[in-house]
Amino acid sequence: MRDDVHENRKYAAVNPWMLLFNPSSRNGTIITRRVREQLRSLGVAAQLDWVPLQALSAVEAIPARIIVIGGDGTINAAAEWLLRREHSCPVGIVPAGTGNNLARGLGLPLEIGAAMRVAFAETVGPGGSILRGIDGIAYQGGSGDCSSRVIVQTAALGYPAHVASTYDKLRRRPLFRGLCRPVGPHVYRLLALLGLWAQKRREQGGESLLELECRLPGETLKETVFATFIGNERSLGGNFYPCPEALLDDGKMDLCFVRAGTGKSYLKLLQQILKGTHLSLEDTIVYRQTQGPVDLRLSAPSELLADGDLWLKDSQFHLEVLPGRFEVLTNGTGR
Repeated sequence: MRDDVHENRKYAAVNPWMLLFNPSSRNGTIITRRVREQLRSLGVAAQLDWVPLQALSAVEAIPARIIVIGGDGTINAAAEWLLRREHSCPVGIVPAGTGNNLARGLGLPLEIGAAMRVAFAETVGPGGSILRGIDGIAYQGGSGDCSSRVIVQTAALGYPAHVASTYDKLRRRPLFRGLCRPVGPHVYRLLALLGLWAQKRREQGGESLLELECRLPGETLKETVFATFIGNERSLGGNFYPCPEALLDDGKMDLCFVRAGTGKSYLKLLQQILKGTHLSLEDTIVYRQTQGPVDLRLSAPSELLADGDLWLKDSQFHLEVLPGRFEVLTNGTGR
């Protein structure tokens, strides 16, 4: 780690600051160790409340600041914890995930030392870090569980969620788990291609496709869909831009519906989504920005892939924007 991590900047040893980390993440564990070593050298590590992700739900004390050492899933957990506790406090981010999509969207540095200078800054405002309010999207299913979860970045239904679910089930198998580490991304791409092939087979065979009804203020949409994206930020998985017009602090959610059964090449379509140039395809793409609330009804249950994790499978979803609900420490860049 570079020695200039604490040049011209003090770390405030404020108690209790919560440091949230994920010990199940290999990359997160490595970066957490480096952060702990740096803080120990400054003499403040012992004065901070180190909380593993698995223990977060049991934490009752309300911190003055939360510092997340992790990726999008860990940030999502911190946001949901704040939502459930009806609390608000500054959130600092030391990126330690695979994609770090939210950190990239916020323009945060990915290098550990630079990220620490923003997350641990003693001064918030001129001469220090900038506190930026960002939206969240609260969602809940319609089949019994009334508790709300939150989307901080992007969520997806249909094809993307199915691919993620298949990959998640495979990597839980002991034989496949060892294969996941070295070639996981290649397996994921293979599953994605197989999913495209399966969708084409269903369409060519005349099988039932996923029907969606979306109720939003002033409009009801009924579409046959291949995929649905719900964006608070524009990217998904680091490389795809399904909601290219989404902003983290505009008080709106972006909805992108990809129609099924149009005869278009899904592979070419995904290549355009990769670049965020798909909104011109009016015969295939339906795009809306709304303050909500939004109610989605599907003809068959789908898992919801939210901020990289699968938490809920349902055929009905209720979505509400939470304008400026979360406060994130930034360096003033980002979209």
